[in-house]
Amino acid sequence: MLTSRWGGWLCLDFANIVEARAAAAPEEHLHTYGELLWWGADTGVLDEERAARLGELADAKPRAAAAALDRAIHLREGVFRTFHHAARALPPPADDLAAIHDRYADGIRHAELDWTREPPAWTWADAHLDQPAWAVAASAVELATHGPLHRVKTCAAEEGCAGLFVDTTKNNSRRWCEMEGCGNEVKFRRQTDRRRAARRRQPPRAR
Repeated sequence: MLTSRWGGWLCLDFANIVEARAAAAPEEHLHTYGELLWWGADTGVLDEERAARLGELADAKPRAAAAALDRAIHLREGVFRTFHHAARALPPPADDLAAIHDRYADGIRHAELDWTREPPAWTWADAHLDQPAWAVAASAVELATHGPLHRVKTCAAEEGCAGLFVDTTKNNSRRWCEMEGCGNEVKFRRQTDRRRAARRRQPPRAR
């Protein structure tokens, strides 16, 4: 199971679960509801007790859990396309906005406002199989309405990454999802191309 933290925003990290989206064969890392729960627990969306309760509920209602996974994946793809468009200053597709809106509205219908938190926050008292998706949708709405939307970018790697992230650098200069990954690959490729070009420019050696 892939868990990226370089997106800088929960909804973007969820969208980035698919690896190498722009490649010929993207790699899916979310196959079961159990993996969705693992992601939720690993990212802090679910505490240990809630993850365990949802796991028991999924075991008792496997068809419902499979349907919740399908809804989460549908939301994930809507989140990716919405913010991929935003990164290019383009309006997102209406269907993708609807996917975010539907899950967000559903989550709010089941939520309670916990005033004991600082600041107050929406919480879900009852275990519900859609809770991980609700948290992602809430994150997407927050990023779109109050977050640094103008800082959302797509990884500049030319061969398939398409990962989304929020650029938090002071001069807005970040270009890659991870410097240790795509950034180094791009720099290595450019260095190799420069060396090849330099060799082509050299005059042939006299025999």
